[in-house]
Formats: sequence, structure tokens, C-alpha cells
Amino acid sequence: MNKSVWDLYAPIYEKAMRMDQKYYRYMYDRIPVLIQDKIVLEIATGPGLLAKHIAYAAKSIIATDYSDGMIKEARKGVYAKKSFL
Repeated sequence: MNKSVWDLYAPIYEKAMRMDQKYYRYMYDRIPVLIQDKIVLEIATGPGLLAKHIAYAAKSIIATDYSDGMIKEARKGVYAKKSFL
């Protein structure tokens, strides 16, 4: 797909991914343990679903995407504020 297609799809991408919610939950629960206090780079973040759910565990995180539309969507919303005990 070319960049303009991803830019057009960006506003609805997160809604389309809801059917895979159980797989995302699996990642949200496991990845923070692996990245605790590390510098993380997420390539192809899309609307930032993964980055928003794991950022609290990382020392820092950079999320990037080919599509400006996806980055615009990734900047919206809130980040998880869960912490390790």
C-alpha cells in the first residue's frame, strides 16, 4: 500500500483492530516486563496502540510510522499509567 492509503485509513484503523483485542491484551500484559527501564523504538506504530499501553514501563519510547495520518492518530488519547510494584 502507498502512504496516502494509510493516511486515509488512519482514523478508522484502531476501530478495525478491536477484533484482535485479545491478542493486544496478551502483548500489553507481557511486553512491559521485558522493556522495563529500557529505551524502546517501535517501528510502524500505526495509531500507537502498543506504545500507549507499554510506555509506562520503558525508560523512554519512540514510536514512528510511515504514515503522517497514523502519527496524528497516535498522538491522540491517553497513555496507560500502570506501574510495577
